[in-house]
Amino acid sequence: MSGYVKRYEKARGCASYRVLPGALIVLSNGLSKEDHYELYESMNAEYPGIRVVSVVHENPLYALIKASKIMERESLYYEDGVEREYHIGYFTPKSIPNDLLNNLVHAYSTLFNTAMLLLNSGSLPLKVSIRGVLAVLNKFILNQLDYIKARVHVNVGVDYSAREAVKKAIGRMGTSTRCS
Repeated sequence: MSGYVKRYEKARGCASYRVLPGALIVLSNGLSKEDHYELYESMNAEYPGIRVVSVVHENPLYALIKASKIMERESLYYEDGVEREYHIGYFTPKSIPNDLLNNLVHAYSTLFNTAMLLLNSGSLPLKVSIRGVLAVLNKFILNQLDYIKARVHVNVGVDYSAREAVKKAIGRMGTSTRCS
């Protein structure tokens, strides 16, 4: 399913993440209504019953909830809105010297707690692994990163293109904001 989406990602600066089998979140700033209809038509031909919903909201978690409610009743929905910059955060655990087992336990619990804190703040964790947490940040949590920085390294990438914001956050570009 994601082959169609990958084509849009590269051409238009989107980023997609599998949240459940058969369910993707696509950060699609800049995709027009026509692009969404084209994506829906091409995917619906191969995967009948697919649903494509585009919503706009300042709070990433509310946007997901809003989209899921719309998906219950509509298979194609597009909400026009103003493009906003994505604030993508990448959180990696700080290590404990000379103790591999404690490092693993510490990393797991710290990243789990970080993901829960982000979720409770209205941010949207997209990918959680033993190496780090990647999340779309609610802009209001940016003022509270000092609390998180005591336990994890924080990189924040900001861009109108989700793809570029993710690259900046995970440090693949020299313009990420390291907040260790």
